Amino acid sequence: MLSAPPASANVSRTRGMLFELIDMVMERGMHVWATAIAAKDVIIPSFQGHRGKRSFLVFLMTLLIGIIIRWLCDRLLLLRSSEGRRRNAQAMLNATDAHATPPTNPAKVPAIEGDRSPSPWVEVGGSSTPQKQVASKTLFWNGEATPQQSSHNLNTDTYFTDPPSPQAYPMMASLGGSTHNISDGGYGETSGARSSRSSQPSTPALQRALSPSSEEEEMLAASVSYNPEYRDLMMLLQKPDPQDCAKAFLGFSVVDDVDHHELVVDGIYRDGPAYQVGVRIADALTHIGGHRVNSVTRARQYVALHCRPAELAALTFLRPSGDSYTVKLWVMTAEQRFQGKPYYFDVSAHVKDQSPTASFSRRKSMGRH
Repeated sequence: MLSAPPASANVSRTRGMLFELIDMVMERGMHVWATAIAAKDVIIPSFQGHRGKRSFLVFLMTLLIGIIIRWLCDRLLLLRSSEGRRRNAQAMLNATDAHATPPTNPAKVPAIEGDRSPSPWVEVGGSSTPQKQVASKTLFWNGEATPQQSSHNLNTDTYFTDPPSPQAYPMMASLGGSTHNISDGGYGETSGARSSRSSQPSTPALQRALSPSSEEEEMLAASVSYNPEYRDLMMLLQKPDPQDCAKAFLGFSVVDDVDHHELVVDGIYRDGPAYQVGVRIADALTHIGGHRVNSVTRARQYVALHCRPAELAALTFLRPSGDSYTVKLWVMTAEQRFQGKPYYFDVSAHVKDQSPTASFSRRKSMGRH
């Protein structure tokens, strides 16, 4: 289950009570209209005259008033929250000016070989048979490296796990995959990503507080694709400290299709962040943050740059039918140390769906490039 925050936000509770009241008013209007319709042929034979028109207008007015009140309440709560954030930001600025304390930079990720800096992406391992030309099993991993199970079975429990060891995959060189560190500074983080991290403002919380309206509106717009539980957690706008280096969790895994130069979704967590926005097995990942991805190396680079826990990431997919769609994915983390945070995803409480190897032979037969 998704771990709820220790205490519910007052804004979310108040908004829920108002929505419940408005829904009750709207439901009452629907009940009155349904009762009038049912009694039309029994009690009032001439219902289609003046009375019918009046009842219809009452129903429309009730529905319209409920919609307007709900919208106004939502905007009022959003403005109140934004005003509070602006006051907090001003207080922080005043305190900073009074003490003249220079900001401190976030902890930089070491750029040395063998660095175990956290990776939001994948480590290549495993493969299907050479005849099917599916080069490498790509896994979203969390934690330290441990030996994996056999790589040829895509239904094993190696899904969403740790990076594999080179000894476990002797066929990787011939199939185009690699189990080595494919970035120059550690697992899953490129030098460009580290430069981006080090150049970020030293007080991101202050930056968000100075312009809360755009962030809240963007999150509110993206939350419509999620269920109510996700929406409440997203609108808390809580983020991990940059110095914690939280590992991103997207909720799906892919394989590298060598023939078509694309990354195909072969597994997904039910009710995970990707599943919520409509990502399904056999879809192909084509863009991350607006950048084209057709290999594991390129995808890792852009995920390291664009995917941060508790933030939105733009991902574009291509369905087997040829339809392309873009989603705003709310990135989470599956690390135990963040249990109890709104952005924590408990993998032990969710079911993992994984595609058999046959699904990729079907995709290959379509001849898409």
